[in-house]
Parts: sequence; structure tokens; C-alpha cells
Amino acid sequence: MLGLIRFFLASCVIAFHLTARIPALGNFAVNCFYVISGFLITYILHETYKFNFSMFWKNRILRLFPAYIFFLVMGFLIIRLIPSAKEFHSNWTGNFLPGDLLGNLLIFPWAFLSDNAVANPFGAFSSIYHFAIDGNRFRIVTSSWSVGVEITCYFLLWLFIARNKFTAITSILLSLLYHAYVYVVHHSFDMAYFPFLAATLPFSMGSLGYFAHRKFKAMYLSPHKAFLITFICIGIFITNWHLYTINALGQYNIILYYTNNVIALFTTLVLLKIKTNIHLEKILKWFGDLAYPIFLCQYFGGFLAWLAIGGENRGLSIFLLGYPISIALGIVCVILIDKPLIKIRAKIRADAQSKNNQENSSR
Repeated sequence: MLGLIRFFLASCVIAFHLTARIPALGNFAVNCFYVISGFLITYILHETYKFNFSMFWKNRILRLFPAYIFFLVMGFLIIRLIPSAKEFHSNWTGNFLPGDLLGNLLIFPWAFLSDNAVANPFGAFSSIYHFAIDGNRFRIVTSSWSVGVEITCYFLLWLFIARNKFTAITSILLSLLYHAYVYVVHHSFDMAYFPFLAATLPFSMGSLGYFAHRKFKAMYLSPHKAFLITFICIGIFITNWHLYTINALGQYNIILYYTNNVIALFTTLVLLKIKTNIHLEKILKWFGDLAYPIFLCQYFGGFLAWLAIGGENRGLSIFLLGYPISIALGIVCVILIDKPLIKIRAKIRADAQSKNNQENSSR
């Protein structure tokens, strides 16, 4: 059921971006992604890779980069061949600024590059930052800045956060100090959301969730009950977000903003333990597989919708057409790019497990 939640969250981000009329929904969804990622990465670091650096990163690269490169090439061609693309998104400038080439090629540098759209990662402590510009960077896959944050936090999970429950708790406490400082000194939503330093809070919470989940048993439920619980979790998320939008009053409501992380952790712990019909689980896995590619290609879907419809480049009509286009592009990516790599990624996991078994038997 977690795959369905991931698809739902990606859809929230797309609706947020393409309509430009749903305040904070995308921000809440991205933070939920961070919590889920913190949990899952900690899970595989302990259960599969035993913190083996090379095997862990081989699989992460195969998971993130092939689909990204697919859409990077698509986006580059769209921007170069269709002049009106620059009118659709401010980051499609076509002009490489210092750091942009590395950001587009390697993704993770975006976590350290700043422009008018993405806040200075160290802005809470200094306004002077060499990689901050007053303008727009050329970011082809525009949502890739958050993937850069994810990759950076993957490294921090491997390095420290995910090592044990005490490092996870320590990371949460340090992250809370950062967020408290941001709130008291700056009262800035941007600094509480964009920087990888801010993202360490939801990632650390997800990581701590791994150490808690082992105390709970799996629940074997009928599809009806499984869907009911899933939709209840979605309803709780939407209710908290809605309360935020009507209470924020132009600023960020810290109670509801951080409650979102707790809801994400609760949802992850509950849904991960739900087991249901095996055929249904295969279908739901497809939804989970689509979450990442549709997240990457959302603005390409929106742009193609804008070319077809015309008029304003954001709005409900752009979303209603751009969303299914994004799903179609995502399906193509999964079939052509992701599925052929399944065996390779499975072999890496199997090799990691084999190495772990050999090390355990030699002790």
C-alpha cells in the first residue's frame, strides 16, 4: 500500500506545480517523501547492504539516474527545439551558470546551488554564499533539486543518521535545533523547507521509524480493509494540510507543518505492515514505480498540455491534461528504462546478501 501513497504524494506535487493554486500541498508531499525515504533507506542499509558503501550506491545510482537521464535528454531537446519552452518555466533559460552543468549531470550538486526558486542551503547562518545567485539557474528537470537533497541525505544516513537508534535520535534533536533557530531568528518557511539541513528532520524521523517498526507484527488484511486504512491515512494528511492553509495567514504554522512529518511516519509504519492479495500488491507496486518518473517529468507533461491548450501556463486545465500526459511519460520510462534494470539491481542486492551471509558464517 505504500506504493499507492507514494503515487498519491507525487500527484500532489504535480497538482501543486501545474495549477499554482494549491498552497503548500507540494511542500507537505515532499516532506512526506523524505520521511518515507528515511525509513526505506535505513531499512535497506541494515537489512540488505549492512552499510556496504559501494553496493548501496550502485543500486541507488541504478534506481535514480537512468530515469533521470531519460527525462534530462527529453527536456534538453524540448528546450532547444521549442523556443516557447522558456516562457513556460523560469528555470528553462538555456544558459548554464556556474555549477549548473554539474547539477544537471550529477543531480546532487543542486542541494548546494541556490537561485530565486531554491533557497540558499546555508542561508540561516549567512547571506553570503558563493553558489547563490539572484536569478534563475538552468535546471532542465526542474524538480531535481529535491532529488539532490534526497541523495545528500542518503549519504548522511549512511554516514551517521541510520547507524542506530541513538544516532537517529541525535540527528532529530540536532535538526530540531536548526528548525527552532530558523523559526526564532528568521521565521522563514523557505529555510525550513528547501535546504538539506532542513530535510534531515523528516529523514531522521523516518530513520528512527525503522528501529520502531520491528516491534509491530504484519497485518494480513482483505483488499477492502487495506484500502480503507490507506484512504484514512490520506484523509488525515489532507485534513492537516487543509488546516494549515486556512490557519497559516501568510506565514507557516509550525505545529501543523511539523505534524505533517508525524503523519507521514505514522502512515509509513502502518502501511508497511499491511499484507494483502498478492495480485493487488503487484498492481500497487506499479503505482509506486510510477511515482519517481512522473515526479521528474511533471513539467514536461504540463508544457505539452500548455502547447495544446494555450492561454495561461498554469491552472486547472493545464493540470487536468498535463497530469495524464505525465503518467503516460512515466509508464514509457518504467517500461523502457526501469524494468530492464530490475535483474541487475536484484543481482546487486543478492550479492550484498551473499557477502553478509559469508561474513556472518566466518564469525
